[in-house]
Amino acid sequence: MKTRHTMIPRMTRAACLMPLLLMTGCANLEQSAGSGSFVITNARVFDGTRLLDVHQVVIRDGLISKITGSSELPRGLEIIDAEGMTLMPGMIDAHTHTFSVTQLQTALRFGVTTNLDQMTWPGLFPVLKTAAETRDDVADFLSTDMLATPPGGHGTEYNIVIPTVDGPQQADAFVADRVANGADYQKIVLNGERAMNGMPTMSLATTRALVKAAHDRNLKVVAHIETPDDVRTVVAAGADGLAHIWRTSGAEPDLSNLLAERAMFVTATLSVPDGFVAGSARPDRGRPGSRAIP
Repeated sequence: MKTRHTMIPRMTRAACLMPLLLMTGCANLEQSAGSGSFVITNARVFDGTRLLDVHQVVIRDGLISKITGSSELPRGLEIIDAEGMTLMPGMIDAHTHTFSVTQLQTALRFGVTTNLDQMTWPGLFPVLKTAAETRDDVADFLSTDMLATPPGGHGTEYNIVIPTVDGPQQADAFVADRVANGADYQKIVLNGERAMNGMPTMSLATTRALVKAAHDRNLKVVAHIETPDDVRTVVAAGADGLAHIWRTSGAEPDLSNLLAERAMFVTATLSVPDGFVAGSARPDRGRPGSRAIP
């Protein structure tokens, strides 16, 4: 079982950035990290808040054991000269839809050490979860398993068969199934904009029941929303955060203040909502084989 990533000074992987996206240095660090113990010297070190005045980072058995300004190198460890590179905590992609283990490998190579998947294709969840738990060459993978949506709601339009929630009486069993599958949190879908065109959306009563069922099992709840009214519904239901911002109006300062007062997190996911605004280009256009699940 691999050790989970944490922030400096105890993170299992150091993501590296190089000028002009020169990735050779990253590849060298990745190869050396396979030995589990080594020393990185002469890199700039960013801890997520500030640049640190250090000369070396010592890694032992896959964990950063020391960040020091000393120029005296420890004996018996491989030395990597990272002049011109910057070490930083691994990045988190908070809204992904992952379709293969290869994508988890690619994420890690670009410094993304954790993927928060917001709907996993049926059948892929155990494959991706097992890879993340047993392999060191892939990013961590946390997922809702399957989003909670009403029959015919958003998530059912992709020609796949998925479980749905038809009223508050089904909420507890739905969440229990997600927990049994190993879900890390629960995602709920409110599609107020699509509802204007006839697609069913989640009621307040069902949303409340889902939030309660998730919280009873110590799962946080993230909500797919499309309109300010969707946001007000999930706030009233006690959800923990939003998977992206609304896309049918502007800044809505009163609504933003409400989210702040409730200490709800917001994953902006700006490029996808922007793709639905009149006059903008869809972010998935022009990329053969790409899939977008907003």
